[in-house]
Amino acid sequence: MEKTRQLRILICGDSYSHEDLIIDDFKPTYTWISLLKNDYTVHSVGQAGASNLTILEQVLKNTRNKEAWDYIIVSLAPLLRDSNSLKHSIKIVHTIIKQVNQIAHNSYVWSCFEDFRNIVSIDWQPFVAYNEQFIKMQNEEKHKTTHYTGCHFTQEGNKAVYEHMKYIINRGEHNNVIDKRSST
Repeated sequence: MEKTRQLRILICGDSYSHEDLIIDDFKPTYTWISLLKNDYTVHSVGQAGASNLTILEQVLKNTRNKEAWDYIIVSLAPLLRDSNSLKHSIKIVHTIIKQVNQIAHNSYVWSCFEDFRNIVSIDWQPFVAYNEQFIKMQNEEKHKTTHYTGCHFTQEGNKAVYEHMKYIINRGEHNNVIDKRSST
């Protein structure tokens, strides 16, 4: 009898994908990544302050074995983080997209940053009501009293991002992967 196996998911990105990032002296307690780990085999290499060049390096380093990942999720950094050249930054982002599309049959590239609002191949998902950066811009007092549970999101925000990611993953072709090597 064939056994189903969990999808193997690689998550690359900046602090929005850094599940251990401490924000305002609060250790993460509830992140969208930790929620995904309840459903899938997840390897997250997100890093606070990562530029898109660093994110490309994360992708390249962790995709040497093309069979390792069923799904790759990438959260992009602002275009001009660690770069003064918009043209160079856009080239790096296009390289990230090309790379993940070549490696994984299913991939999802997204960002909370407005730089990507109108770029077709990148899903702009700001999660404004739950996002530390937007809350801080809109209302400094509310920001001071809001509890963020990880990845710059409130608990409700992490749940919303998790549900969004789960929807994205489940609409892919690999949502019922069968591991024939595990036959008994």
